[in-house]
Amino acid sequence: MAKIANISRGTQGWTVRMVSDGIEYSRYFRFTDGGIRKSLASVKRWCEKLLRDVGERRRTTGPRKKAPNNSSRVNGVSRSKSSQWFAIW
Repeated sequence: MAKIANISRGTQGWTVRMVSDGIEYSRYFRFTDGGIRKSLASVKRWCEKLLRDVGERRRTTGPRKKAPNNSSRVNGVSRSKSSQWFAIW
């Protein structure tokens, strides 16, 4: 399941997220809906159904495209509103 969806365990339940073709699918499964094991089984069933309906997520390959408002012409380098340059990596 981890290769198709992001499953994380919180203090009160499971959070499941998956992005496919730019659309995010997410759902929260509480532990009170039958306990930790039963709620995890529900997570797996939901992920399998989502996989059948949507298909496997696709990862983009290759270099990232530059944003149209990129004034530095370098990926990851931007200028803040206060005219300071900063880099993100």
